[in-house]
Amino acid sequence: MTSKNVFTPSTKFLIVSFLLMIILSSCSTRPYRMKRAERLYRQGQTFLSKGNQQKAIAKFEESLSLSRMVEFKPGIAHNLNEIAIIHTTRGEYQKAREILSESLSIYKELDMDPEVSKTLNNIAITYIKSGKFNDAIKRFNQLLEWDRKSGNELGTGITLNNMGLIYQNHLGDVEKAREKFSEALTIFKRLGEDKYTQRHYGRRWELHVVLVHRSVDIRFRSMDCVYLSSPNRLNIVSASENFSRAFFRSPRWF
Repeated sequence: MTSKNVFTPSTKFLIVSFLLMIILSSCSTRPYRMKRAERLYRQGQTFLSKGNQQKAIAKFEESLSLSRMVEFKPGIAHNLNEIAIIHTTRGEYQKAREILSESLSIYKELDMDPEVSKTLNNIAITYIKSGKFNDAIKRFNQLLEWDRKSGNELGTGITLNNMGLIYQNHLGDVEKAREKFSEALTIFKRLGEDKYTQRHYGRRWELHVVLVHRSVDIRFRSMDCVYLSSPNRLNIVSASENFSRAFFRSPRWF
């Protein structure tokens, strides 16, 4: 006894049409979700700029959820970075590092070298904020290795300068600080970066502290100044370090 085919041609057509509709629907919703994720991300940045961390983190988390849903990895990493910065400002340093570690892995996977540099910098800043200066130096050394490997000379100079600040102001190693500042100054002079070096007056060079957003398009620096007065003497002036300004925030949505 043969079994009957329970699916008539019309039934098969309806099933295939239904499955096709589901597939097309999922394809068409991805761009929409990505656009909404971007909009939420921008809203989060706006709230953050106004000092409303609670609303900002809610927007970033919603954007993060949508980015994960559509597997949009740059969006995932950018939102993680912003959320980590908020946790750092709240003193939740370990939580911030855990989040930044995830974003770092994504940026490395996507071969986004500048973003890897920025995230390594942010991890180092969490150690500075928590007073773990030797750990910060270790992270900055990792950042130096990465910047040199990726050919980021300006980033190398910035990191050397920030390491010099830690050695001078927190670890009490004046010789090591002088070494880092001198290396940084050499790089800035070679690159013609007048933002960081000023005119040469006798044997004194003025070097601005480069506590910056590590961003291709946007850089901020504190009002602190470091003076290299001679090869054998280093003098720090106006050391009111505002490390929160050293955080990188993504200038654009990918």
